[in-house]
Amino acid sequence: MSIMAIQLGWIGFTTVRAQVFSLFLLVTLLNLLEGDRARKRLWPLLWLLLYVIWLNAHAGFLLGAGMLVFYSLERFVKAMLQERSFSKALKRTWHLLTVLSVMCVLTVANPWGADYIPYLWRAITLDRSGFIGEWSPLWLSEPWSLPLFLISIVFVIYSLVHTRCQNYSLLAFLCVTAWLALWHFRYLSIYALAWICFVPAHIQDTNIGRFLIAFSARKRIVYVGIFLLIGIGGSLVAVRNKFWTVRIPTPTVEHEKIDGLVYPVGAVQFLKDRQFVGNIMAPFEAGSYLSWKLYPAVKVSMDSRFEVAYALPLVLQNVRFYRGQEDWENIPYRHSTDAILVPNWSKLGKTANCSIGKEETNLFTKVYIDDGYSIFMRASISDRIGFTDKRGTHFQDVFP
Repeated sequence: MSIMAIQLGWIGFTTVRAQVFSLFLLVTLLNLLEGDRARKRLWPLLWLLLYVIWLNAHAGFLLGAGMLVFYSLERFVKAMLQERSFSKALKRTWHLLTVLSVMCVLTVANPWGADYIPYLWRAITLDRSGFIGEWSPLWLSEPWSLPLFLISIVFVIYSLVHTRCQNYSLLAFLCVTAWLALWHFRYLSIYALAWICFVPAHIQDTNIGRFLIAFSARKRIVYVGIFLLIGIGGSLVAVRNKFWTVRIPTPTVEHEKIDGLVYPVGAVQFLKDRQFVGNIMAPFEAGSYLSWKLYPAVKVSMDSRFEVAYALPLVLQNVRFYRGQEDWENIPYRHSTDAILVPNWSKLGKTANCSIGKEETNLFTKVYIDDGYSIFMRASISDRIGFTDKRGTHFQDVFP
């Protein structure tokens, strides 16, 4: 059954990013809460330290806070049912309420102080699904994962029908993350983590659970063989891909099909060779790479820091421009734009030919093209740079 959860949670481990940190700390919190059930009372000291680190590293700390709220509510309700007294229930859960209160105060322990709180609200309510695939509904972004997701829900229901729930707070967290994962693919790995913490423990006393336990005891060699095959196969693929070398995905080297996860290696080399200095419009996916390689000579209009570094109206302008929507031709003229990086597979890349713009005397003229990207520059710059065609050229780059 764990294989199902691992398959569902793959999106959280496709790259090294802050979400991996959130997954680790969420597992840590769940373990600390199990210690609290065993009446271990020193865990809040470690948790509050981790909480401050977490809230400074990733907004996913809200998941941990939510889990702790569910747990505190569960413990308080159970205490009320047992003691039949509000004061006694409060006495049994005072340490949890104290932790939650301290967490509220510690939320301002960040470089932005109290200003971080309204930002969090804007970030939570912001709809990113229109221009970031991971935030799209599950059935649109990864439709092949939907059947497995539905099967996992069936196992949740089955375990609840045939066994008594022993962890209502985790069940509540599981339901919330399931709903979030259905509407935003990005949450699927968090749901998978909650699922693997909840379902196996509850299903082991059912008929299916007893069958799986008995089968694994009789056919242990089969299980060992399956996991050995998976491990050996994965290792061979990793060696074949030279996992020790962090390479930059390019349209001609890494991908047979060009998509938004390839980087403008050739275009960056072109700008560097021409000693270009100025402001460049860049799509969401490529801006960070441009800054990494060309800053401070080149400044970008957008990168994947998104609303952390850019005002939302500017983000939407950038998205609108590359989609060729609503007055897109005027957008470059509203800012000090010297060049435009265009993915050839984007709507703009498919429609733009030799120039971009609305002002006949100040058009952006194509100066570069390869199999993935094109560069357009103001006429005053492009006239002295000329045109370079690198289609068919294989580009490679490594990190850093």
